[in-house]
Amino acid sequence: MASYLLVQRRDLGVLCNIVGRLLILVGIIILIPLPVCAVFSEYFAIPGFLVGSLFSFSLGFALYLPFKDSSEARNKHGMVAAALCWIVTPMVAMVPFVMVTNSIPADSNLTLNFTILDAYFESMSGWTGTGLTMVDNEELLPACIQFWRSLMQWVGGVGVIVLMLAILARPGTGAFSLYMGEARADRLMPRIVDTVRQMWVIFLVYTIAGILLLTLLGMPVWDSINHAMTALATGGFSVRDNSIGSYDSPLLEMAIIPLMLIGAISFVVHYNLFRKKFRELIDDVQNKILFALCIIGTILLAVEVSMRAPISNG
Repeated sequence: MASYLLVQRRDLGVLCNIVGRLLILVGIIILIPLPVCAVFSEYFAIPGFLVGSLFSFSLGFALYLPFKDSSEARNKHGMVAAALCWIVTPMVAMVPFVMVTNSIPADSNLTLNFTILDAYFESMSGWTGTGLTMVDNEELLPACIQFWRSLMQWVGGVGVIVLMLAILARPGTGAFSLYMGEARADRLMPRIVDTVRQMWVIFLVYTIAGILLLTLLGMPVWDSINHAMTALATGGFSVRDNSIGSYDSPLLEMAIIPLMLIGAISFVVHYNLFRKKFRELIDDVQNKILFALCIIGTILLAVEVSMRAPISNG
């Protein structure tokens, strides 16, 4: 019995260490929208992000410090930690939603308020890249909250644990266990930390390229930033009430389709493309299925739309 309890206590320490480090990182991420508050003069929103960050830091250090010397994570820890992180992360990330939207000045045309349940749903949807929203009209949101929604999806698109490994990883075999806990197994490089850092470099390059492309095609810069982030994350949060349809631009619609496809393709394929191994894009089984489904879906949707109403020339 004593041995059993010792093992359980050791496992708990490993999990607290992992979740604590993750919450410390989330505390840093929550501070990223602060420059947006300043640029758009949304100073009323600053306390919401500061409190959210402080809450995440406090909880993170409370979990991490007592177990900072815990043993390395094993596969079982990686799986449980991944599940816990997807539950706990939205809990701290929802704080800005509640505080900011409920502190909007009375004379503002921004009238949306989040309840705690709404905020948790929105936060969970963002981090997991689900894309469902409790917002009726995204254009009524403060710019800092618009960006916060996009940032959650952007980070969640790769994986918050993957980001933690890139920044706060400890040496040893535990990193790969956490990496596998996010349902990943492919390595781009021999060391798993180098792998996740390369993944983020690739993701950042595509994001910048997406922002430039959408801006050059006429989308406002602010909208381009947010839509490039959420398109690559395949989550679909928008800053417009009618999403990409608000621009009534076939060019923008055609431009954002490849961004979504890029976000759906494995990082291993992207890595090989950067190394000029273009054949990988066609040979990959997942891509074959993805492209086939896209073609079939497009044909079926076109038939369905044409049966509902004739296509107008104007």
